[in-house]
Amino acid sequence: MKYKGKIKHIDKIIISDPIYTEEVKCRYERTNVGAKNWKININIDNVQTNEIKGIEFFVLMQAEDENCILKNDGSFLYYTENEIEEIRIGMDSASIAIGINKAADEIKDSVEDWQPECALETLTDGEFGCVKEGKKEGKICFIYFNGYLDEDTEYTIEEIIKYLIEQLEIEGLEEMIKSNQIELGKSDLEI
Repeated sequence: MKYKGKIKHIDKIIISDPIYTEEVKCRYERTNVGAKNWKININIDNVQTNEIKGIEFFVLMQAEDENCILKNDGSFLYYTENEIEEIRIGMDSASIAIGINKAADEIKDSVEDWQPECALETLTDGEFGCVKEGKKEGKICFIYFNGYLDEDTEYTIEEIIKYLIEQLEIEGLEEMIKSNQIELGKSDLEI
């Protein structure tokens, strides 16, 4: 399932195990982002292989004038002029918290709490997913992240979407029609 929506502004963002502090390397946190009127795309679906069964999701937030494309398989295209920083997101409390602005403050304030309400329980430790941040001339142009929640968490796609809407302050989220066709206006996009 594919969704699109808008985010009015992002001043700060955190994607992290909620017990992690700023010194931990396997978390993502930015302050003074200064993003206004960003677009957001979400791909989320049930996934089942021989090894896993659960829900996988991919999120791409980007500046209004940035032309990134979130593909059906969760990969994405972006302009080669972007400088990319990739952070692997880890967990040690079997939970993950995602949020911007006030939700990011709540995540920071809950560092002493075990699996706070602002977090999703994952039931496992290890790696949750990754964040890729794109910058041009020192300014953040897009933030991409992905994650996976095992079926044993008993979350539904609807519950995860609701969590993302609340934590990322998404407005006007609507489901998009599936398409395997991608039209590109420029040839300098890469995966």
